[in-house]
Amino acid sequence: METGILERMRLIINYYNLSERQFATRIGVGQPALNTMFHRNQDNIKLTTIVNIIKAFPEVSIDWLVLGNGDMLSLKTEDASESVKILMDTIKSLNYTIAEQKKRIEQLEASQKMGKDNVLNPNGFVSEKMMFKK
Repeated sequence: METGILERMRLIINYYNLSERQFATRIGVGQPALNTMFHRNQDNIKLTTIVNIIKAFPEVSIDWLVLGNGDMLSLKTEDASESVKILMDTIKSLNYTIAEQKKRIEQLEASQKMGKDNVLNPNGFVSEKMMFKK
Protein backbone atom coordinates (compact mmCIF):
# COMPACT_ATOMS: atom_id res chain seq x y z
CA MET A 1 0.00 0.00 0.00
CA GLU A 2 1.46 3.30 -1.09
CA THR A 3 1.14 6.17 1.32
CA GLY A 4 1.51 9.89 0.91
CA ILE A 5 3.89 12.19 2.73
CA LEU A 6 1.25 13.08 5.34
CA GLU A 7 0.86 9.43 6.26
CA ARG A 8 4.64 9.08 6.46
CA MET A 9 4.71 12.13 8.75
CA ARG A 10 2.18 10.33 10.97
CA LEU A 11 4.41 7.25 10.93
CA ILE A 12 7.31 9.39 12.18
CA ILE A 13 5.08 10.78 14.96
CA ASN A 14 4.07 7.25 15.97
CA TYR A 15 7.60 5.85 15.70
CA TYR A 16 9.00 8.51 18.05
CA ASN A 17 5.90 8.37 20.26
CA LEU A 18 5.28 12.10 19.88
CA SER A 19 2.14 14.13 20.08
CA GLU A 20 1.28 16.26 17.05
CA ARG A 21 2.18 19.31 19.13
CA GLN A 22 5.65 17.87 19.96
CA PHE A 23 6.21 16.98 16.32
CA ALA A 24 5.16 20.47 15.21
CA THR A 25 7.56 22.04 17.70
CA ARG A 26 10.46 19.85 16.60
CA ILE A 27 9.98 20.72 12.93
CA GLY A 28 9.38 24.41 13.60
CA VAL A 29 5.77 24.50 12.45
CA GLY A 30 2.89 25.89 14.44
CA GLN A 31 0.34 23.44 15.77
CA PRO A 32 -2.48 25.09 13.74
CA ALA A 33 -0.45 24.80 10.53
CA LEU A 34 0.20 21.11 11.17
CA ASN A 35 -3.48 20.53 11.94
CA THR A 36 -4.41 22.24 8.69
CA MET A 37 -2.00 20.01 6.75
CA PHE A 38 -3.45 16.86 8.29
CA HIS A 39 -7.10 17.88 8.01
CA ARG A 40 -6.85 19.04 4.39
CA ASN A 41 -5.17 15.71 3.66
CA GLN A 42 -3.22 17.15 0.76
CA ASP A 43 0.33 16.05 0.12
CA ASN A 44 1.53 19.45 -1.11
CA ILE A 45 3.91 20.05 1.80
CA LYS A 46 6.26 23.03 1.63
CA LEU A 47 9.90 22.27 0.93
CA THR A 48 10.92 24.11 4.10
CA THR A 49 8.74 21.74 6.13
CA ILE A 50 10.38 18.71 4.52
CA VAL A 51 13.83 20.16 5.19
CA ASN A 52 12.86 20.82 8.82
CA ILE A 53 11.67 17.23 9.23
CA ILE A 54 14.98 15.90 7.92
CA LYS A 55 16.91 18.27 10.20
CA ALA A 56 14.83 17.26 13.23
CA PHE A 57 14.99 13.53 12.39
CA PRO A 58 18.27 12.98 10.51
CA GLU A 59 17.93 9.21 10.75
CA VAL A 60 14.75 9.31 8.65
CA SER A 61 15.45 8.56 5.01
CA ILE A 62 14.69 11.54 2.79
CA ASP A 63 13.94 9.15 -0.07
CA TRP A 64 11.35 7.42 2.10
CA LEU A 65 9.86 10.68 3.38
CA VAL A 66 9.47 12.36 -0.01
CA LEU A 67 8.95 9.42 -2.38
CA GLY A 68 7.96 6.54 -0.13
CA ASN A 69 10.92 4.44 -1.35
CA GLY A 70 12.84 2.12 0.94
CA ASP A 71 12.77 2.00 4.71
CA MET A 72 11.86 4.83 7.04
CA LEU A 73 15.23 4.77 8.76
CA SER A 74 18.35 5.25 6.71
CA LEU A 75 21.30 2.88 6.85
CA LYS A 76 23.17 5.46 8.88
CA THR A 77 20.91 4.63 11.82
CA GLU A 78 21.70 0.94 11.51
CA ASP A 79 25.41 1.77 11.48
CA ALA A 80 24.89 3.97 14.53
CA SER A 81 22.96 1.19 16.25
CA GLU A 82 25.81 -1.22 15.66
CA SER A 83 28.28 1.34 17.03
CA VAL A 84 26.10 1.80 20.11
CA LYS A 85 26.01 -1.98 20.61
CA ILE A 86 29.80 -2.19 20.37
CA LEU A 87 30.17 0.70 22.82
CA MET A 88 27.73 -0.91 25.25
CA ASP A 89 29.69 -4.19 25.09
CA THR A 90 32.92 -2.28 25.72
CA ILE A 91 31.39 -0.46 28.70
CA LYS A 92 30.15 -3.77 30.12
CA SER A 93 33.60 -5.28 29.76
CA LEU A 94 35.27 -2.25 31.36
CA ASN A 95 32.79 -2.29 34.25
CA TYR A 96 33.70 -5.93 34.86
CA THR A 97 37.41 -5.07 34.81
CA ILE A 98 36.82 -2.19 37.24
CA ALA A 99 34.90 -4.49 39.60
CA GLU A 100 37.72 -7.03 39.50
CA GLN A 101 40.31 -4.33 40.18
CA LYS A 102 38.26 -3.05 43.13
CA LYS A 103 38.23 -6.57 44.58
CA ARG A 104 42.00 -6.79 44.13
CA ILE A 105 42.48 -3.45 45.87
CA GLU A 106 40.32 -4.61 48.79
CA GLN A 107 42.37 -7.81 49.02
CA LEU A 108 45.62 -5.85 49.03
CA GLU A 109 44.32 -3.46 51.67
CA ALA A 110 43.22 -6.41 53.81
CA SER A 111 46.62 -8.08 53.48
CA GLN A 112 48.33 -4.84 54.42
CA LYS A 113 46.25 -4.69 57.61
CA MET A 114 47.19 -8.29 58.45
CA GLY A 115 50.85 -7.41 58.44
CA LYS A 116 53.70 -7.14 56.07
CA ASP A 117 54.67 -10.80 56.56
CA ASN A 118 51.47 -11.87 54.81
CA VAL A 119 50.93 -10.95 51.20
CA LEU A 120 48.37 -11.81 48.56
CA ASN A 121 49.65 -13.75 45.63
CA PRO A 122 48.21 -12.93 42.18
CA ASN A 123 45.40 -15.47 42.72
CA GLY A 124 44.23 -13.57 45.80
CA PHE A 125 45.39 -16.14 48.35
CA VAL A 126 47.25 -15.14 51.49
CA SER A 127 50.69 -16.67 51.79
CA GLU A 128 53.41 -16.11 54.34
CA LYS A 129 56.31 -14.19 53.00
CA MET A 130 59.61 -15.92 53.55
CA MET A 131 61.99 -13.74 55.48
CA PHE A 132 65.70 -14.34 55.14
CA LYS A 133 68.09 -12.83 57.60
CA LYS A 134 71.50 -11.83 56.44
